[in-house]
Amino acid sequence: MRNMMDQILKGGMPAPADYEGKPVPINAPPIEQLKENLADRTKLCLYDTEMQNSNSIHIRVEAKEHVRLIEHFYNFVSFEDWRVENWTKRFVRDHVRYIDDIMCAAARAIESIRARAKENRAEHSLSLEGKENDTDSLGTFDAMNIRRGDFQYKKTRNNADELYEVSKNELEEGMTVYIATDERDKEFFHPMDDRYDLLFLDDFIPSLKGINTNYYGMIDQVICTRSRFFFGT
Repeated sequence: MRNMMDQILKGGMPAPADYEGKPVPINAPPIEQLKENLADRTKLCLYDTEMQNSNSIHIRVEAKEHVRLIEHFYNFVSFEDWRVENWTKRFVRDHVRYIDDIMCAAARAIESIRARAKENRAEHSLSLEGKENDTDSLGTFDAMNIRRGDFQYKKTRNNADELYEVSKNELEEGMTVYIATDERDKEFFHPMDDRYDLLFLDDFIPSLKGINTNYYGMIDQVICTRSRFFFGT
């Protein structure tokens, strides 16, 4: 791996933009996969014997140095053997996930949202430009994450009118929109309520009976992943 890195540095670092629309094949030579993965980074952190023998690996966070791991793990990990890479990604996909309590609660809410969306779409077919396509049978809905309670900077606190302006080109008026939010005052959403069929997690409390309330934010996340369009603050 070090030899490959030396070759890349001597030959000139590729630009990340070079790979837009042209991803390296999964079974490409390891050096080509490493080039794509580097994204302007010039140093390696090798998973060597010392790390393999450690009980845990700590990845530090340092704001002043802009060191913060907020990305998918595979953006920072390069494998010499593409078969091991595939196995690892599948293992994470299948096993590193929310517990069943969260996934099942979200699934119940999604089922209810889709049923509501189908009814709402049929009722407002004219105002929705009479669109009829295969997605209608699924109960298509859109979603927003509107975070209000713990932002440090005032400029990040958008009002409902501003949120409508940035999303109106994608969201159809009258469409069912699920709002994931920590805002308790629903009057805040009144300007959007006039334009969309809004739903909140509060609307599905009966189906969440027995669920730890600490899971609500994670349930919100899972619900939003099933939306057609998603906007977040």
